[in-house]
Amino acid sequence: CRTFSKDERIPARSELLYLVQRGAVRLVGTAQVNSNAGKSKSGDSQILSEEAFLGFIGAGQPFEIVAQSPFTLQAYAHVEQTSVLWMYWHDLDNWPHFRREVLDAFRYQHQRKLLWLGTLGQRRTIDRLLGFLTLLIEEYGEPCELVRKTGTERGYCLPWPLTHAQIGSAIGSTRVTVTRLMGKL
Repeated sequence: CRTFSKDERIPARSELLYLVQRGAVRLVGTAQVNSNAGKSKSGDSQILSEEAFLGFIGAGQPFEIVAQSPFTLQAYAHVEQTSVLWMYWHDLDNWPHFRREVLDAFRYQHQRKLLWLGTLGQRRTIDRLLGFLTLLIEEYGEPCELVRKTGTERGYCLPWPLTHAQIGSAIGSTRVTVTRLMGKL
């Protein structure tokens, strides 16, 4: 078990099971892409890394890192004092009830990822943005009160910050486009 600071990389590797005890973990995928546009002086193509935001894992939820070339997954503490516990999968054999809970949590995450893929399949960027925000609020949203000129309204907010660049990475867009569309929403 270890506690991490905001944006600190969690040293994760395959074949281990990770459990978020407190805070939130941000999963990021990196793909190695050959670029013919950026040829070096020798005429060889350059290999570029493209990073994409893949989602959050909240407190009480498990995750694992699967390494498969040319993709790599990395985990980062998204908020201060994020606490993560790790163990080998075979350690779960000692606790059958806990094993069932972990597998149920993974099943739930899988179902959410299917919804997420459906959102990413939307043609219009504003539809992808609205779908992404809706999924985040459904899963992690906390009730809050919004103070407006017309009075106080009840709503939901995320318990931690998320930048427009991170949202853009998640929905396959740019920070500038997300900022513009947030104004429309």
